[in-house]
Amino acid sequence: MKPASLHVSRDDNSLLRQGAPIRPRDAASLILLRGNKTSPFVLLGQRPMESRFMPGFFVFPGGKFDHNDELVGAQHPLNEVTINLLSARCSQRRANALAWTAIRETWEETGLLIGLTDRSNHENPLRNHNGAMQAFKNLGLQPNTRALYYVARAITPTSSPIRYDTRFFVANGVGLFGSLKDSDELSNTDWYPIADAYNHDAIADVTKFALQQALNHWIRPKFNQPSSVPTMHRHRQRVVIRSVNA
Repeated sequence: MKPASLHVSRDDNSLLRQGAPIRPRDAASLILLRGNKTSPFVLLGQRPMESRFMPGFFVFPGGKFDHNDELVGAQHPLNEVTINLLSARCSQRRANALAWTAIRETWEETGLLIGLTDRSNHENPLRNHNGAMQAFKNLGLQPNTRALYYVARAITPTSSPIRYDTRFFVANGVGLFGSLKDSDELSNTDWYPIADAYNHDAIADVTKFALQQALNHWIRPKFNQPSSVPTMHRHRQRVVIRSVNA
């Protein structure tokens, strides 16, 4: 595989804006890894330069929670490890919804589906009213939320006028469905060597933080499950990372 290359020089200060703090919105992001366990490739795309939030940065696919996500999430529950970690600070209904948010946003921004062959015999009425679910149906699939593992959380600084409380999930990037493509939200979308992601200034600190947690999960034996998830936020210009049930 020919490594994709990262371009654009940005400073994390562009994430900060002056103004009164606002309540962060729930969001979810999906870190997809594939290749060698110790040095895999990661799926990244570049945000538009005109974007109000993280312009020009390379990020994982993801976006804000939509209340309709709860309807789909309720029908596709998470694995036991992830639901226990994620629901420590939110309801199980919201936890399942956030996993679907990550899957839905991944399809919207990259064209990729994290799914399984749909062996059910009933028609899901939600599929006719949801673009992502319709995409699953067209390929005879159902969302594979159980493949997602919750690895990190990050809260946008209070100095930003656009704030998110983002939960980061990781999943195996092998065996995905659909075709990788750019979108209005992400361009230059490709599989990049993980070393490039750590060393390039087009990757924000928060993205590197979440990527490190995903890599820890990637190389950790399945039986060694975490009891907490690290959370990153800024306090008085300091980056604070705490490990609590989040």
